[in-house]
Amino acid sequence: MWFLNNRKQFFELSGLISGFLAGTLSEQRREELDSWVDESEEHRVLFGRICAEQTMREKIHNYCEEDVQSAFHDFLQRRRQLTFRRRIYRWAACAVLMLLLSGGWLQWQAIQLESFPGNVLSQELEVADSSRRPVLTLASGERIVIPEKGLVLESTVAGQQVMAENGFPYQHADTFSYSELVYNTVSVPPMCDFYFVLSDGTKVWMNAASSIRYPVKFAADSRTVYASGEVYLEVAKDSRRPFSVVVDGMSIEVLGTCFNVRAYLHENETKVVLSEGKIATRVGEKKYTLTPGNQLSLEESSGKIDIRKVDVADVLAWRRGFYVFKKCNLTEVASTLQYWYDVEIVLKGEVAARTTYTGVVNKEEAIEVFLARLEKVSDVKCSRKGKVVMIQ
Repeated sequence: MWFLNNRKQFFELSGLISGFLAGTLSEQRREELDSWVDESEEHRVLFGRICAEQTMREKIHNYCEEDVQSAFHDFLQRRRQLTFRRRIYRWAACAVLMLLLSGGWLQWQAIQLESFPGNVLSQELEVADSSRRPVLTLASGERIVIPEKGLVLESTVAGQQVMAENGFPYQHADTFSYSELVYNTVSVPPMCDFYFVLSDGTKVWMNAASSIRYPVKFAADSRTVYASGEVYLEVAKDSRRPFSVVVDGMSIEVLGTCFNVRAYLHENETKVVLSEGKIATRVGEKKYTLTPGNQLSLEESSGKIDIRKVDVADVLAWRRGFYVFKKCNLTEVASTLQYWYDVEIVLKGEVAARTTYTGVVNKEEAIEVFLARLEKVSDVKCSRKGKVVMIQ
């Protein structure tokens, strides 16, 4: 059994591989890991064992078979019993790494590790994780890194007070003059999703690489926010103040309802899916009314509008930590996963162009797990160099 020469090297390598599994490695740290893997065949074999996640692969592979929908709901039911947070996931990964990397050496060192000065591994993970947290940009230009648990925005006489989800205030009321509207912005980076509550009680879920700009204090007769990326809203009812979401080329008007908006800047389509209630969507001078289960798609290059029935549970699965794909072409799959994993996925050749994918992608997985599964169920070959993933 291969083992490390010293404790420092052990912790450094554990930090690299656990960061890789959690998807938080910087480009420089990824290159360090690649160099270690390339040093010997023994390193490559060991790394493959750690990243195989065989149990998870076997479970998720079952959901790539005939009945994806029933399997997906079964998958969710099981996962609800395991309320793993990303931080817990990383610590579990670290524990597995220690066992695999150290073998008997870890057992021999167990008592001594208790007195080890400082927690190098947790410090490394915290540093890596700091770039994966949402940011609140105030109207003043001040940027605040948001705690993981979320925000609750409360109205005050002056404007707005920002609260942690547990009710602890960490930013006092804004002190602007409100003769005109001023806006704050919440931005969510890749490999992160986020939930918060606007001052009117509207609940907002944000997917990776998304942002929402909202008034520090809503107007007396309306509530308008501006969004990009993917967001889901449960709008608080207020008949005196209709709620509007403005995205590229579209305005969505509601009084109180639940819906999902997908409007990434680099995609050619804007999609709105209604979960509950009723919404009116304006595109130019035209107005379209949606009922629950309907999706409106706007093709921005041509202006074409398409309205169809969709499976709302599949569309909203991202809120529960999963992406569900049913006979989706790889272009669509790649577009979705690029925003989560912060990579560029390049499809090359006819095989990739005509390949479709059916399955569930767990957002906690490293992208290599998905790529291995894709190779297993199709004829494509996948490779990765830095932030570029090639599928051909």
